[in-house]
Amino acid sequence: MPSAPLNLSPDPPRQFRVLVEGVIQVYLDDVNSMLRIRPNQRGGCAFPIALTLLDVVGGLSTIVYPSRVKPPNSGQRFEQLLAEHYPWSAEPQSAVPKEVGPFTFYKWFRNPQTHALSLETGEVRGLTRMSGGASRIGVIRQLPPELKDWSDDTLQELDGETRPFWLSATLAQREDRRVWLTVEALYWGVRRLIESVTRSPERMEVAGWFLREHDRAPAIAGHRQAKSRGQRTLQRRGHCE
Repeated sequence: MPSAPLNLSPDPPRQFRVLVEGVIQVYLDDVNSMLRIRPNQRGGCAFPIALTLLDVVGGLSTIVYPSRVKPPNSGQRFEQLLAEHYPWSAEPQSAVPKEVGPFTFYKWFRNPQTHALSLETGEVRGLTRMSGGASRIGVIRQLPPELKDWSDDTLQELDGETRPFWLSATLAQREDRRVWLTVEALYWGVRRLIESVTRSPERMEVAGWFLREHDRAPAIAGHRQAKSRGQRTLQRRGHCE
């Protein structure tokens, strides 16, 4: 199912708008579909949702911040995007604060999930190996009060600009000392982050420069391009429904 269109600034670079509408929106549509799966203890798509949304953050950070090849600065860009544009001020008091939130996302969630099946790793004699003991993180689903499944109405609340009052903290440390990531909160926050970026002239200037280095705005693999009324659109194919 498609998620609601993002409320972008009226004047981002044309190719950046095409990127958001034709690529990033596809990621959000897939997340919207996964959110409709019953959030059982297992099989509720919590990890795929988290990975998809963190991939959006990582990919967007490459486009809206200057990228250097040497030394690599992907982690710095990732954390800076979250620090400057994630809606930390809307988080409940129980949330991991802005001062450590971006680092926590990158070091404890994005990298371990992407590269090491969520295991904490370290370097020993120049080689990477598992370090530490029990995992310090968890990824969970949430439902609105008194509901067993997500409905269209409640999903529309997550697409809205106002944070639902019942929504848990995106990152929170609980009694078991783990830091837990609630994917519904991350979905709401990433949508706000994307919208916020389009209202930054500096970030849009970098994005415009990045995208002008290509002949056309990027299109996601597995999609075909078509012309309708003289305009190029993207049609989804092989998409998770």
